[in-house]
Amino acid sequence: MKAKLWLPIAVIFGLVLLAMVPAQSSTHDFYKGKTIRFVVGQAAGGGYDLAARTIGRHMGKHIPGNPTIVVENMTGAGSLIAANYTYNSAKPDGLFVGIWNSAFVLRQALGDKAVRLDGRKVGWIGSPTKGTPICGIMAHTGFKTLDDIVGSNRESKMGATGPGSTYEDLP
Repeated sequence: MKAKLWLPIAVIFGLVLLAMVPAQSSTHDFYKGKTIRFVVGQAAGGGYDLAARTIGRHMGKHIPGNPTIVVENMTGAGSLIAANYTYNSAKPDGLFVGIWNSAFVLRQALGDKAVRLDGRKVGWIGSPTKGTPICGIMAHTGFKTLDDIVGSNRESKMGATGPGSTYEDLP
């Protein structure tokens, strides 16, 4: 019985391997000698920039054809300029990766007209880090819990890292 199963399994395995060969070779040919642009929406030396440069330094070796990866910075508006460029102007040719603040999806949902992208249609790849927003309140305010703040009709001032940043958008 085992001998009868071996042949069909070997044939199926061989066909799967054969089907994969053209795909690998065409990917290799596509990226060979090409440059992939990482466009970062933050300034050089910041967290987004350092992550992009670290990943870019090693990623080309793991893509068939070993393309060169170049990191460029397109700063402004908390990376909104880079996000809008990525969505509206960058050529969707497999040679461009936009690296910017994902808070624009929330801002778009809240009706911000400056956000000229549809977060539902962006080809999300992933994130090299996991951010955890925190909120600190000074003791003299009298607020002790989030419910105290939400339930109060007193105005409270909150800080953020900058206009357009994730933390500016959190109510």
